[in-house]
Amino acid sequence: MNSSGKVLTQRDNPRMALIEPRVDSHGALTLRAANYAALTVAPHLNTYVEIELWGDDCGGFDQGSDVAGWLTHFLEVECRLLLHDKNHSRKSKFGSGLGHESRVAFADCCPLLIMSEESLSDLNNWLTEPVTMDRFRPSVVISGMGKYAEERIKTLYVNGTKLQSVKPCARCVIVTIDQKEGISKGPEPLQTLNKFRRQNGKVLFGQYFMAEQPGLLRVGDVVLTAE
Repeated sequence: MNSSGKVLTQRDNPRMALIEPRVDSHGALTLRAANYAALTVAPHLNTYVEIELWGDDCGGFDQGSDVAGWLTHFLEVECRLLLHDKNHSRKSKFGSGLGHESRVAFADCCPLLIMSEESLSDLNNWLTEPVTMDRFRPSVVISGMGKYAEERIKTLYVNGTKLQSVKPCARCVIVTIDQKEGISKGPEPLQTLNKFRRQNGKVLFGQYFMAEQPGLLRVGDVVLTAE
């Protein structure tokens, strides 16, 4: 968040794309960026800060001045880093449709965004200059199920974890930001998506999912469906 308590996203600061975060098994966070010394910070649970996030009241623990200084210098805007308070998760606005209450941390609305490689290939067939999957920042990428399978399939199973489809992802200007350079590349691919993926005034690409119970997802896992 910035000095006014506003949540920062790539809409405000595209350079956020250049930060590489890693969390180890003990919860320690390491931040890396080109030409910057890596910074590791263990979880701090001392200072609680209340914020408003996407219209919800929530909060987290301030992670200290070292990481705040690192981020402020790199992003060129005064900011602080918050650790989500596991005891105060936000109730998802979309969980009721799954038949049980679902909760999220700092995500927009859902913890998982799923896209298929075939969907990206279909988009690239429309583009003069193809884009890579990182433009859309999915948390799970599937393949072998056909284009837009993420929209058709309502339930996925990975390592015994049941993932339930929630809603399509409405895209914004962030998809125009090159995730390796941290700058906007112009109107694409949003301009092209607007031509064939626009529904009810929104550009839809990718699908939000929720997990019914905790589980472990790994690269290369087999994904099963209920079909």
